Amino acid sequence: MRKMKKYNNSSGFTLIELIIVLVILAILAAFTIPAMLGFVGNSKEKLCESARSDCLRYYQSQATEKLPATREEAIPILAKAIQNSYGDATIENNIAKGVCPAGGEYNLAECRFEFENGYYRLKEVPCSVHHDKDSSRPNLDASKSLAEKLLDLFKSSQQSDFIKEFFKENNNSLKPVDEIDLKNIFGEDWNSTINGKPESLYWRPLTMEVNGEKTYIMYANTTNTQDHAQWKGYVVEINGVYYRTTKKITITECSINPTVCLTKPAFKIARNWKNG
Repeated sequence: MRKMKKYNNSSGFTLIELIIVLVILAILAAFTIPAMLGFVGNSKEKLCESARSDCLRYYQSQATEKLPATREEAIPILAKAIQNSYGDATIENNIAKGVCPAGGEYNLAECRFEFENGYYRLKEVPCSVHHDKDSSRPNLDASKSLAEKLLDLFKSSQQSDFIKEFFKENNNSLKPVDEIDLKNIFGEDWNSTINGKPESLYWRPLTMEVNGEKTYIMYANTTNTQDHAQWKGYVVEINGVYYRTTKKITITECSINPTVCLTKPAFKIARNWKNG
């Protein structure tokens, strides 16, 4: 009886075949991993968008009872509504954390309110991660970047020369304060609040020396020229804190120390936010 021989044809993959397989896997990974990461990112963005919509709803349920007549009254209502609705949320200096799944922050002072039917209604809650970049506030950032660039070129006492060079470097112009900021600082009807009802305010730097080091603050008035404009203005920005006055006063009275600003009766703190 003839015996059948068994042959083992399983000789494994050759090196070339292994390389081909690895190349194919690498190509697949190049397409699938970004898609998966994008899916996760989009999911977080959708959850954040949903959370911000919920904030509007939670605020509205509280606001219809308390009827806030000013932004100053509306913001604490929003803060309480968020804390009551999101147990993990923390709010400090009007910054809400722990709501956005991507780690974004909600700056309550930057929320958009509109006065309707006798009280302030919440219209928009921005997120530092997912908010539309077109609604950012570029003018102050650009002005501060230019001031930083020029700071080492002049002595702190050369304030007039500094503003002239600042004006020249900015294409012989000053950047206006964004209207959304003006509304947040002075209120929706901001220009009626300020003496003279100006159409715009413009950012300009004021150099000074603090503890032996050169620095600057940004202030805003109605003058879009290279002149120092008697160093008077309506808004002062110091380390992210904004101060306002409805009657233009000399900025040097405020100095660089925020506590000095607060002792000046003409100045009143407007808001505290993260720049940009």
